[in-house]
Amino acid sequence: MALLTKQAAARAANDLTFTTSSDDGDTFETNGTEALLVRNNKAGTITLTVTTPKTVDGLAVADLTIEVGTDEVALLGPWPSSIYGDGDRIVSIDAGADYADVEYALISI
Repeated sequence: MALLTKQAAARAANDLTFTTSSDDGDTFETNGTEALLVRNNKAGTITLTVTTPKTVDGLAVADLTIEVGTDEVALLGPWPSSIYGDGDRIVSIDAGADYADVEYALISI
């Protein structure tokens, strides 16, 4: 899994760097103020899976699945660590078999 690098939001135009998804998923540290831009370069819809490590009354909370359409850019977040982060506040996201067609830009707001 690759750790995504946060980029700062700005009040002026700034170039964002997109990173291609890794074949075994990606991670990022959250403090609850991050937004994730997801660019789908595939000729078809992709499905992302965000791991939800939380349990309630001993029951696992279902992972979050998100669909992003053909040639779309989706803005996702925020990512509260109490729901999506593991014990180290790390969020895990996986594009599955479509990883080569997915790019991320993580933004700290």
